[in-house]
Amino acid sequence: DHAALQAYLDRISQRPRRIIASPDDPNFDEKVQAAIRQKLEAARNRSRQQANDSNATNG
Repeated sequence: DHAALQAYLDRISQRPRRIIASPDDPNFDEKVQAAIRQKLEAARNRSRQQANDSNATNG
């Protein structure tokens, strides 16, 4: 659906962009991997929090 895609693109374009590393950075791979790990950990924490919130509401 075109409208849904456009809404998604609009939403992600409004997110702040953080430059992790420049292509010529000698630690490029390590910095990118660290950023990915941080994103994954944040997602895990959000999932746990949502599960805890759901259990508290249902319990």
